Amino acid sequence: MWLISPSWAMYPYMVLMGLSTGFGSATVAALQVEFFGQKYIGTVRSLFTSMMVLSSAVGPALFGVILDAGWGFETVFPVTIVMLILVILQSLRSIPAYSRAKWKFKFKRIKRNFRKK
Repeated sequence: MWLISPSWAMYPYMVLMGLSTGFGSATVAALQVEFFGQKYIGTVRSLFTSMMVLSSAVGPALFGVILDAGWGFETVFPVTIVMLILVILQSLRSIPAYSRAKWKFKFKRIKRNFRKK
């Protein structure tokens, strides 16, 4: 929205935000069970929810302080985009190597079983 004319960009923005919210909820729930197991899912979900509430409370106040300090949107948005890219790159490290090997084995086994039938 910052880089594109708002007259036509709001429609794809809203569609993509809806898809992001819908897929994000299901993906987060599935990944939490995969990473932490069923035994601790209640504890993990409550921790993630409390962190989400805390960050949604701190975020607007932090941006307000930054804007009141004299930084404009032309400075704040690129810095935020760089931070977002760094977080995405760090999150890719969370996939353990054994999971990749396990997925390859599982798909080979499924393929093999399919041929037998």
